[in-house]
Amino acid sequence: MPALHHIPHYTVDDYKRWEGEWELWFGHAIAMSPSPGRPHGRFSARILAALHAQLDARDACGDCELVNEVDWILAEDLIVRPDISVLCGHEDDTFIREAPALIVEVLSPATHLRDRNEKREIYAERGVKHYLLADPPTLTLHDTRTQKQPEVHTIDLHDGCTIQLPRDWPKRR
Repeated sequence: MPALHHIPHYTVDDYKRWEGEWELWFGHAIAMSPSPGRPHGRFSARILAALHAQLDARDACGDCELVNEVDWILAEDLIVRPDISVLCGHEDDTFIREAPALIVEVLSPATHLRDRNEKREIYAERGVKHYLLADPPTLTLHDTRTQKQPEVHTIDLHDGCTIQLPRDWPKRR
């Protein structure tokens, strides 16, 4: 009779003790890939700057906060780390505890399938209102909820707080 292999089921407490870059998916440790490089970082920074400027310019968005690379604890055995999140009305905490109003994942060769499939499903099930995928090679933003992509994404974060992001971003010189 073959020996049974024990497959560990990790929790938030286990996760908090790990070194390195990880996510926790339904009790399974998911290693994060190495840094995806400068194009990813540049596009991510441009999106962060655009979101920051719009949130700061709108009084109605005063309870919204922009964060990047912050762990979201969804369950005792499920932790993800969105690239960019907009939190509205959340308690200040080390981790994200409630569904962000907006998540932007910046695609990379190592994570694009997870971002397009599993994370899209997880975010939809957990109440994320807006989920955009940012594609560094084409400098475009795609709304995961619709096939038709507008020239400008209008995002209603909550009553009175609406922001806009272009679909296509100009190339930097």
